[in-house]
Amino acid sequence: MIDKGDSLGKLGYNLEALAGLDQCMEALSVTMAGQDQRQALIYRALAQSKKATCLVRLGRFAAAVECSDAALPHLEESIPHAWALRGLALHYLGRHGEALVSAEKALLLDPLDADSWGTKGVILGATFQIAGALECFDRARTLDPGSSKYWNDQGVLLAKADRKEEALVCYDEAIAIDPASPETWLNKGICLNQLGRLQGAQECFQLAGERGNADAQYNVGLFSAHGIASTKEPQAALRWYTLAANNGHADAQINLGNMFSKGEVVRQDYQEALRLYRLAAAQGSALAQHNLAEMYADGHGVAQDWQLAAYWYRLAAEQGSTQDQVTLGTKYERGQGVQQDHVKAVEWYLKAAAQNDSLAQFNLGRMYRSGYGVSKDDFQASKWYRLAAGQGLALAQYNLGVQCLEGRGIPQNFEEAIQWFLLAAKQGLWDAQYNLALMYKTGKGTTRNCSEAYKWFYIVALNGDEEASQKRDSLAAELTPSEIADAEARAKESVNESDLVRKLAAREDKPTFSYRFIV
Repeated sequence: MIDKGDSLGKLGYNLEALAGLDQCMEALSVTMAGQDQRQALIYRALAQSKKATCLVRLGRFAAAVECSDAALPHLEESIPHAWALRGLALHYLGRHGEALVSAEKALLLDPLDADSWGTKGVILGATFQIAGALECFDRARTLDPGSSKYWNDQGVLLAKADRKEEALVCYDEAIAIDPASPETWLNKGICLNQLGRLQGAQECFQLAGERGNADAQYNVGLFSAHGIASTKEPQAALRWYTLAANNGHADAQINLGNMFSKGEVVRQDYQEALRLYRLAAAQGSALAQHNLAEMYADGHGVAQDWQLAAYWYRLAAEQGSTQDQVTLGTKYERGQGVQQDHVKAVEWYLKAAAQNDSLAQFNLGRMYRSGYGVSKDDFQASKWYRLAAGQGLALAQYNLGVQCLEGRGIPQNFEEAIQWFLLAAKQGLWDAQYNLALMYKTGKGTTRNCSEAYKWFYIVALNGDEEASQKRDSLAAELTPSEIADAEARAKESVNESDLVRKLAAREDKPTFSYRFIV
């Protein structure tokens, strides 16, 4: 049973191998209660060691270390592989010092074990001890010249050290030994892609994908979908994404889900999109969790359910997704899918703001301006608005302009107010355009300029705003026909009228604190 599990793992059937090895260990646990306890204990330890190998292949490194630690005290010390494997798992967990100790233990047991030298080379490479790592790979190849693994690992090391041409030589050496290795073709493709040799990269990815590598299949899908190396091939993208998704590739599952959700290349099928997103979400993909939240929020493929939407937003937010942290904050602010809690809203906005998210910074400004979830503090509001405004968020620019205009929390400053209104106005924010027009009309913060005021009133009036229309028409008496024609021409140059009317009609950018001052 142990040998069968090991063979299944080597063939890539790691989940099946794990199941078989678990059954074997369970049976051996029963045997340990009988007469052959010592022998059963050794066999069980061997099974645990083989299980650790499968766990490393599956990327479950912490579990692999646990299995190794359980197995090693009961194995004969003439088995270095278990120590080398433990070192590799620790390396992937970032515990390089412990990893090196395990590799050294393996070499102490058997200085002629090629795999232990290769493992030590990988560990040394991770800590940028390039010369020592290369020496280890040379030792490994001398001991096992028929293995392509050490050439491949050396190529990975050199590629990371930005010695990509040398890395390509290593990959070619590995391919000459084992042309069927999907990992080497994948790594060569990545290296060629980084060098901008896109056609060669796609060819390598395809060769690796044809040999069952899910990362390569996903990459071919990307190349085909976006025409990275040649023309776009949507059908080919669908085929490769499907292969990678069926191999458990989370990003491929997401992209394939997007195709079904949007009806691109395939018939629109929300249920299939939902299934694919769930598969990726189960692997911890924050993007898939976000997509599931959106589907529950919009009622696509499922009944609209704000509680489930909030659940998925939370999972993505807890992984650091700023978009979902902000969304979850708004759910708490509105009591949508969760119990209304302004304090929790502020907590989530703070998490996203700490990652420099401009909308989170703007929302914190709102909370301090209104005193929701925090003590009302106009100075803090202006601080957060300024951070968001500096990143170009029109709403923050507008609200900061209002605070400068009013002297709320900061010194009154008409000149600064007009600067922020101008930035927001250029992004199509209606109230900023109106206030800007008034400031040019009255000369507050700037030289009085009736032509410029007319231009901005004209832009706002495009949406049918009666006040703006009246003020524009009253200004006409102070301008010549040529000045009016020039102002209208400049207005039309400043905005795409059809887009502006659509945007303003929808009020997508309606400020939280609408403010028009009266002169």
